[in-house]
Amino acid sequence: MRHVPQVDRQFNKLRVQPFETKTPYYTSSREELNYFGFFVTKTVCHPTKTQKLNTTIGNTIAKDSLPVSFVEGDGFRDLMKAIEPSYTVSSRKTVSTLLLAKFEPNKTNVKTAIEVMASVSLTSDYWTSRASEGYTTVTAHGID
Repeated sequence: MRHVPQVDRQFNKLRVQPFETKTPYYTSSREELNYFGFFVTKTVCHPTKTQKLNTTIGNTIAKDSLPVSFVEGDGFRDLMKAIEPSYTVSSRKTVSTLLLAKFEPNKTNVKTAIEVMASVSLTSDYWTSRASEGYTTVTAHGID
């Protein structure tokens, strides 16, 4: 039985510690088994930082007219892992929900702006995706 403490010390030396980015006052972490059966400590991204990253990703998708499926790409996931290793990339559904929540306040502003205009000209564009999904784009130009 004298060998048990020695084995424990050797096992603890083999414990893998990843690069951690610590945020002040938030030290939440979780341990998971890796492929080789060792426990690996993973730092969980701070909720405030997660929210900020999600908002920034949503803004990027909206500004650059990217598809929401952009967040599912391997390249994007690799980029986010390099930027913030503790961040778990949100799903397409979560990002869609964030975009819709951001759209709602703007919808009221657009309605108000159109009501104030003296003249409004509308143009529309219809197209179908490769998956046979129909899309409509409406653009309004107005004179105050």
